[in-house]
Amino acid sequence: MNREKSCGIVIFKSIEGEIRYLLIQSRTHGDWGLPKGHVEKGETEEETALREVLEETGLAPTLIDGFREVVNYKVYLKKADKLVDKEVVYFLGRATEEDVRMQENEVSAFSWETEQRAYERLSHENARQVLRQAAMWIFENTESKI
Repeated sequence: MNREKSCGIVIFKSIEGEIRYLLIQSRTHGDWGLPKGHVEKGETEEETALREVLEETGLAPTLIDGFREVVNYKVYLKKADKLVDKEVVYFLGRATEEDVRMQENEVSAFSWETEQRAYERLSHENARQVLRQAAMWIFENTESKI
């Protein structure tokens, strides 16, 4: 069985005194999720995550040291007609702006959501678990660190 690896970022920003998380909707599947994408040859995980976020959202968040969550699942690749193991590595990043510029061919919508609304809107449980870990990390670490 083949393996596929992607990297992404849980992007947050304080909006009106409240932490909001960026969710994007896939143009292909209609799912709501966190920005992520495939690792290209020679890239580090962080480089992949930052490149993909910039491509999909136009944002260049600041990565926060100390947060790295890994999600593993199986995904069916239609074009290859096979099941592959998928690994997604997520980092945490603070956005310095909230003006998202969507990559039209991949992203159909975006939304800055509160933690609770993000849980409700995310399409997959593994994304909810990553968001939960990120929210807990933010809560447990002082504002001076982030």
